Amino acid sequence: MSLLGEIKRRKVFQVAVAYAIVGWLLIEVASVLLPTFQAPEWVMRAFSFAVIAGFPLAVILAWAFDLTPEGIKAASEIGVDRRPTQLAGNRVSYITQGLILLAVGFLVVDQYVLNPGPVASSASDPQTVTAFQSDSALGLGKPLHVLVALPEGTHLAVDTEYPTIALSPDGLRLVFVAEDNGIRQLYMRDLADLEAHPIVGTEGAAGPFFSPDGTWIGFFDGGDFKRVATDGGVPMTVRHVTGTSVSRGATWTVNDTVVIVHSADQGLSQFSIEEAANFPLEYASYTLASAWPDALPNGEDVLFTDTSAGRLEDAVVAVRSFDTGDIKPLVNGSTSPRYSPTGHILYTRGGTLYAAPFDAPTTEVTGPEFELVDGVLTGANGASQFSVAADGTLAYVTGPSSIGEHELVWVDRDGTTETLLDNGRRFFHPRLSPDGNSLALMSPTGPSYDIWVFDLERGNLARWTTHPREDFGPVWGPNGRLAFSSEIGTDFGEEGPGMAWMSGPSQPPEHLLRTPGDGNWDFPTDWSPDGRWLLFSATRNRTTHNIYLLETESLQVEAFLETPFEETSARFSPDGEWVAYVSDQTGRREVYVRSFASQGDVVQMSTNGGEEPVWSRDGGELFYREGPEGERLMVITLGADPTLSASAPQLLFEGQFEETIFGGQNSNYDVSPDGRRFVMVRPKNPVTPTAIHLVLNWPETLGVPAR
Repeated sequence: MSLLGEIKRRKVFQVAVAYAIVGWLLIEVASVLLPTFQAPEWVMRAFSFAVIAGFPLAVILAWAFDLTPEGIKAASEIGVDRRPTQLAGNRVSYITQGLILLAVGFLVVDQYVLNPGPVASSASDPQTVTAFQSDSALGLGKPLHVLVALPEGTHLAVDTEYPTIALSPDGLRLVFVAEDNGIRQLYMRDLADLEAHPIVGTEGAAGPFFSPDGTWIGFFDGGDFKRVATDGGVPMTVRHVTGTSVSRGATWTVNDTVVIVHSADQGLSQFSIEEAANFPLEYASYTLASAWPDALPNGEDVLFTDTSAGRLEDAVVAVRSFDTGDIKPLVNGSTSPRYSPTGHILYTRGGTLYAAPFDAPTTEVTGPEFELVDGVLTGANGASQFSVAADGTLAYVTGPSSIGEHELVWVDRDGTTETLLDNGRRFFHPRLSPDGNSLALMSPTGPSYDIWVFDLERGNLARWTTHPREDFGPVWGPNGRLAFSSEIGTDFGEEGPGMAWMSGPSQPPEHLLRTPGDGNWDFPTDWSPDGRWLLFSATRNRTTHNIYLLETESLQVEAFLETPFEETSARFSPDGEWVAYVSDQTGRREVYVRSFASQGDVVQMSTNGGEEPVWSRDGGELFYREGPEGERLMVITLGADPTLSASAPQLLFEGQFEETIFGGQNSNYDVSPDGRRFVMVRPKNPVTPTAIHLVLNWPETLGVPAR
């Protein structure tokens, strides 16, 4: 008999097919059950190897032995011309056919029962996940687009200076910053659940990002960097990192180091999570303005945006080695790079999200870029609202490519508005000059903020500060001088920011006060009417802002109000007898007035919370802002007697105007000399997204499988 005939007689083919099917079924079942019991990965590998190694053994046994009605016998003992009974001869065939049916059944159950794909949901339920797919059937590894609705009544807080959303490295959790009735905090959603839940204790949070193992969420709260465990707990302050609330992002490396850009014109710096409270920031570069860092897997190289050219369209995606200090440009005209373990970097340009093949060990872009999404929400500072996870999940928010533009408006006492200045810029801290003819403010010039003055009569906007570092919060003083927070001292080798003053755009700033070398800022808030004293807000190595006085002749500093509470926004009354300020001593921020001479008599002015007090020029009224977003402008009428009798607060008008976000909570509006109208900052085309887009297996859209 031929060899082929002998193989057929001994049922070697049938046994091989049966073993292959049984082995495949065992491996598939094990791949489902072992993760359920949290078995280590090596168990699955060992089991699969054993099944594969058993195949040649099964073939050898099929050749050596045969199944007969008398049981299993050696094939050599069965005559070539002896045919087994029909029943015995077909047993192997029946077994093989049964196994094939079992395999088909397993495939059907796995496809339509264990993994049925997206389930239709009610469009009326704001917590549902709405999925939409192309006409082709959903298959393993196919990209799936999902729209995640935010909790009812909330919207993403994308007006911040930070990215707003973050995916956990495993792609199973989504964290975002949302507002509910003006309260801004972190929300977290397990993507296996139907609802997102607020993270308790994160009110005021911004810029969330995950630790590499996904067990912690880092975020900013004012000038503090905090972290909170993903499985619950109380947020912990890790360290004070910036006095301006204008960080340009951070990333958490595998070495438990946080790499941060804590000011708009500074470079990368880093600190250890465990040693944060005791060690200063370690700067990688101070001269190269940077933003939006993202750590590579080795813990030493960091992607970032080089913003030193000034304009966002000239920004460069680059990589820096903390080991060697070398910087390598990667992509021109782009911002917000993010590394994906699928072998790509993602970044935005003009509101379009791109992906490019990237080799992390050599830090080289290895191929042409691909367009992923058009219309990703991007701030004027380059903060793009997207995140990417290691499993090939992409999250993004749609919107305009440059948000955050402002306009200055006059607002009458009845709430009627009139546009004062609209030139596509962003404005902060408008302050009218004593004669009411000029308006000082701060506005960005590229990555840095400068002091500008708007001539109300001529309609001319002039830049006063031109040095390459930050300037904040202008305050008019005697003889047309402006005092402001400034980093000009760093140009002369001095440590830390301070305060400066200047008399005009053609005059160089004079250094007024150097902040102690603790990395914190001093923010001037008002001059006394005689020009002798300058009120300013500072932390002075404390955990909260307090109010201090600078004597302008001797340049000596003394405390005006130094307590365990947060005190900011100090303003002199026109006669210099009183100081209005904000304190959280009751657990809620309220407006108070304290006697300047005695520093003892204190009157609480607001009754339902208050921010940003401003006196009328005649001293007969005190204005302040009330409400979760400062939408209500309140007024208190004051008596002329020495005890400062005050009426109950009255609503003057309300509207959506920008709150202050910089420097000691200085006011973000001012009142005209006649008290009849107010100059305020209004956002242009505010964006309030209520949904986040998810793309599962996004590399498949490029025709490149995730690896």
